[in-house]
Parts: sequence; C-alpha cells; structure tokens
Amino acid sequence: MRRVVVVVVCVLLTVGCSLPDTADTPSTPTTRPSNAAEAFEACASAWDGNHDGFEALIREVLNDPGSMETHGTYYNASDSVSDGEITIRLDYGARNAFGGMVRSDALGVMDVETCEITEVITYG
Repeated sequence: MRRVVVVVVCVLLTVGCSLPDTADTPSTPTTRPSNAAEAFEACASAWDGNHDGFEALIREVLNDPGSMETHGTYYNASDSVSDGEITIRLDYGARNAFGGMVRSDALGVMDVETCEITEVITYG
C-alpha cells in the first residue's frame, strides 16, 4: 500500500513539474465571428453541441425540469452577425402536467460576443 502512494505522488510531482507555465503567456485575442456558423460553434458545448445557457433558461420554466431531454440546438445559417446576434432554436422534450412526454422547441436570440441568450422569443 505504501509503495502505491509513493508512486502516485512521484508521478503527480513529475507531471506537475512538466506542465508549461501559462501565467506569462499572453492570451490570444478573440475575433468577431464572420458568419452564423462560426458564432454558434464558438458558443456551443464541445460535449454535445448544444447551448447550455439556453437549456438552463428553458429548464427553469418547465413543469418537470428533470425530465428535459434536448434533441438538438440549431441556428439559421443565413442569419447575419452584423448586428451582433443570431437566432437559435432548441428542440427538446419534457413531461407535461399530466405526465406525458411532449416535444417542443424554443427560439432565442444569442449575443455572438458573449454567447449569452439576450431574449427568449418563444418557449414552445
């Protein structure tokens, strides 16, 4: 048991010492997206491709928030980013007051620089 702990500590110390020091490296400047695809992809979750902030906003108003299942989040490819916003659509399902699963969608406006939802147009 003692050998395992010593090995783990040695490995952690070795890995920790070999990591690059990022405190002195300047951050890369962020550029404004030139189209809706770039804007959406910069804000979408790398895990599932959905907008986590939009999911959280919709989940708050559902009858059974724990039952929410996101089927996809989409954007309009022809939407212009010149005004700093794009419209996105969240396709989801959740239980209604009678216990049945209902599939719906919500529309929201996303700020392309902050990735925040500035307005929810419809809840479904």
